[in-house]
Amino acid sequence: MLLVSCQTSTSGLNDSWQTHRTVLEKDPIGTHQEFMARSVIEDEASTSEATALEWAKERYALLVRRAQNEIPGVTRVSYEWVVMAGADLVHRYWLFGDSKQAQFTLAQLNGFRDSHPAEVQGWASEQLHWANMEMQPAPSIPVLKLLGSASGSQMVRNGRVQLVSFFFLGCPPCIQELPALNDLQKRYPTETPLVADLTTYKANSYLSSPTHVTIEAALDRARRKKAPNIAMVITSDETLARFQVSAFPVVAVIDKAGRVRYVGREIDFGQNDAVGQLISRLLRE
Repeated sequence: MLLVSCQTSTSGLNDSWQTHRTVLEKDPIGTHQEFMARSVIEDEASTSEATALEWAKERYALLVRRAQNEIPGVTRVSYEWVVMAGADLVHRYWLFGDSKQAQFTLAQLNGFRDSHPAEVQGWASEQLHWANMEMQPAPSIPVLKLLGSASGSQMVRNGRVQLVSFFFLGCPPCIQELPALNDLQKRYPTETPLVADLTTYKANSYLSSPTHVTIEAALDRARRKKAPNIAMVITSDETLARFQVSAFPVVAVIDKAGRVRYVGREIDFGQNDAVGQLISRLLRE
């Protein structure tokens, strides 16, 4: 893994992927290995979407093989890592326009969940739920209280690209991402994406004297200080359940047709970051 990191910063992504393939073939797989593979593939996608897809296919195939077969001298891989790799692959198939393979892989993943439920828990279950949402109509997001520039009683509206980030005020990464969300909204002054932070009264009930009025006031102070160009919306607890938000932040991207195009934990939205590139792509569609 140290060699992968060094190669990523010196000799390039292709060399680091060749080394990481050896990791995927032979090494124990844990959180560090999973996120490093995801990072290398995501970085390559900014240059070549086709190559990133091939690497994602390799990662998934190698992990499936290790989960399904006893290989002498090689530790068996849990279906947790298979499903996480597969969920990322489904997303990349959709981006590449290969709906047939996206649907085939998603059916495989749902089968792995049903046959190995004890292994497909936590992050794996969460990411599989989000993979099942992709390219499907977005769940409704009722507006209980609006702070900022959005309008209407429903967030999801056809004809505009939307990025919503589920958050609460006591979440340091959520507060950290506010300026980045604000910059994303300001990046498109002549187009119509909607960038919004979504929360609930219950998520912010840890505040002292947590009445609706005090929660709304605290949210509006944070918005005005760190992200005055975005909307903040208080929505229902049921909305969080529909998006399977169990920890914060979670970001969802919805296209002009009202379909979910990404749900995940990315908090970087620059022009060269995956979510930033997806927003630009959806605005052109």
